Amino acid sequence: MERRLIETPLGQIALSGNFRGNRPYVVVIRGAYATEDQFSQMQNFIPSADVIFGDIPGNRSPFLSVNSIKSFSEAYTLAIESLGNPTVVCGNSLGGLIALGIRSENVFSIVSIEPPIKPTYSKSLRSAIAGIYHKSKSSVEKSFLYDVFGASAEGFHVRDYSWILSELNINSILITGSDTTDVPSVLSDSDADILKSHPFVTLERVAGVGHAVHRGGSDTIVSAILNVLATGPDSKNIDPARATGTT
Repeated sequence: MERRLIETPLGQIALSGNFRGNRPYVVVIRGAYATEDQFSQMQNFIPSADVIFGDIPGNRSPFLSVNSIKSFSEAYTLAIESLGNPTVVCGNSLGGLIALGIRSENVFSIVSIEPPIKPTYSKSLRSAIAGIYHKSKSSVEKSFLYDVFGASAEGFHVRDYSWILSELNINSILITGSDTTDVPSVLSDSDADILKSHPFVTLERVAGVGHAVHRGGSDTIVSAILNVLATGPDSKNIDPARATGTT
C-alpha cells in the first residue's frame, strides 16, 4: 500500500492505498481517533475501484493550518482533484461530515456515515471527547478538539454544521443508525426528517446499531458504494425531481 502526502495551501493530506489510476477511486475518510483497521478490508468487497484511505487532519496525518470542517473539506477537495480519477468519497462520523463538504469535480457521489451535522452527542461520546481533551498535552490537539467538537476546560459546546448542506449538489447517500441505548445516533429524528427533504440526499437507516454503523452496518455501506460505482460519474448531477429520501 502506497502512502502519499499531498500538499495543499492549508497543509498536507495523507492518503494511503493503491493509486493505479486506471479505474475509479473510493476515498475513505475515517472518523476522529479511529483505529487504522477501520474499513481496512473494504478493498476486498469493492473489486471495481481502488480504495484509498485518509484520516481526520491531525489523526495519523499532519494538522492543517486551520482547524475547521470547512478547511478540512477544502484540503480534501484539492487532494482528490490532484488524483485525477472519478471518485466516490465515503466518510465515517466526522469523516462523513468532511465528505459532505467536498466540492471536487472528480467526485461523483458521496456516502456519508453518521455525520454529526447538528449532533446530539450521547453522554458517552461527550465523556470520550472531554477525556481526550483533558489528557492531551498538545495545544494544537486541544485547539482541534475545541474548534471542531467544542470541547474545552470549561465545558462542552456542541457545534452546528447544518450549513454544510446548503451548497451540497452531489448525489449523496447518508447512512445513519437507530434503535440502540449504547452509543445512539448523532442525528436526531427531526434532523433526519430535514435530510429526507434535501434534493441531493438519500437517507438510509440501519436498525440496532446507533452511531456504530461502521461496525453493524457494513453490508449497507458496501452496497451503497457498489451501487453508485455501477451508476458511474453520471450520478453526480442528479435531477432533484427524482431525488428522494428513504427510511
